[in-house]
Amino acid sequence: MSWPIESLQSIADCADAELLRLRPGHTAAKLFAFLCFPVDSKKRKRLRYQLVEANELGLSASRNRYFAPSETRQLVGAPSISAIVPNYNHARFLDSRIKSILRQRWPVSELIILDDASTDNSLDVINRAIASANVPCRVIENECNSGSVFKQWQKGLAAATGDIVWICESDDDCHEEFLATLVPYFADPSVMLAFGTINFIDRDGNERESANAYRGYSNFFARPQIGSAYAWFNGPLGTRCVISNVGGCIFRRQNLADDIQSELETYQTCGDWFLYSRLARGGKIAFDPNACASFRVHDNNTSISSFSTFEYYRECLRVLQAFRRHYGIDRRVVRAAMQNIYHQCLQHLDRRTAREIIEPGAFRSIVAVPRKINHVLVSVDISEIAAIMARASELAKSGDDVSLIVDGRDFAQELRSELPGEIAIFVREKITDPDANFSAAFGVTSHLHWR
Repeated sequence: MSWPIESLQSIADCADAELLRLRPGHTAAKLFAFLCFPVDSKKRKRLRYQLVEANELGLSASRNRYFAPSETRQLVGAPSISAIVPNYNHARFLDSRIKSILRQRWPVSELIILDDASTDNSLDVINRAIASANVPCRVIENECNSGSVFKQWQKGLAAATGDIVWICESDDDCHEEFLATLVPYFADPSVMLAFGTINFIDRDGNERESANAYRGYSNFFARPQIGSAYAWFNGPLGTRCVISNVGGCIFRRQNLADDIQSELETYQTCGDWFLYSRLARGGKIAFDPNACASFRVHDNNTSISSFSTFEYYRECLRVLQAFRRHYGIDRRVVRAAMQNIYHQCLQHLDRRTAREIIEPGAFRSIVAVPRKINHVLVSVDISEIAAIMARASELAKSGDDVSLIVDGRDFAQELRSELPGEIAIFVREKITDPDANFSAAFGVTSHLHWR
């Protein structure tokens, strides 16, 4: 369905102009959906979010041409997978969660379980669940609770040894084909992160139809997509956190810079959305709807309970500021994201609070943030791996995003096994015009040559 946004915009303009300048899409979609389904609220809700999604994706139409369908993928060797399970008082779900990891058709190489000083019988459940595991398992216990799941993530990343990392929240679940569907995307040495469909389930593992129905991702997300991180964050990932749970994605193991770790620790809830931006860096993000993970909604779920807190929405605005620093995301993307933040706040709190958070100055202050992180694209004409590693590491330490273009798939794969995971590698033969279209697609700010 195409959405005649120009004609519907006039409806929105008749109302509160100061607020609706931030949310015309939602208001127009709500009115249009009501006209189509005045009685059936379920169909009305689904259509409303499909229209909102269509508008959000249309905002970055110029960048959407940089998304491509998936290609046939063949891995050279089998990358090792580190599964990290941060846990706090989720004894009830741990057995099922650990089994969902160990039964993967693409097996993990190691399982690292982090217990954050649980007060229930989590450790007993963990020890029983891993007793017969056929992969190396480590249990790391905290004597005192860290107070931050993101500190636990960092501890898990420091302990991981695999090529690819999968952070599995202890109360969630996934299909046994999850890894087998996503891992092959990393045959492309420029893919930094891959994610799949994330469905909501209840405490007992039953699908929450009402929660899943509101999401309008029926067109763009109906088929596999690969695009640059720059395009993703100037599109779907910039307007909302479409990777709603970290267990629904996997990424290359990386060394997080001190400033990234420090900023990550300042978040209570939205740190995952912030972190995806840094994990993807100057490379690609892949999506495959056939990789299915489940996000469990229950009374003790901190992410869900945070929706009723003022600080959660403040954190969302901070993330948008970070995206401006990282990618210089478009003003229209910021506006669409703020529309979503406003309506989510309206749903879980009240109109007064929503107006206080999305006040007129908030938009101006976010779009005033300049892009501070450059994307340096380096064309490599030498074949000495040691020299390339030294120069690439030197550039990366500057704080910029660094990507390499090299000759030949085999050499790219050889470099991939040697270089840090935070540096994306592109095969020159796959790039038709690195100085124009490619640079625009990946947000390249400077292009260097090494000979």
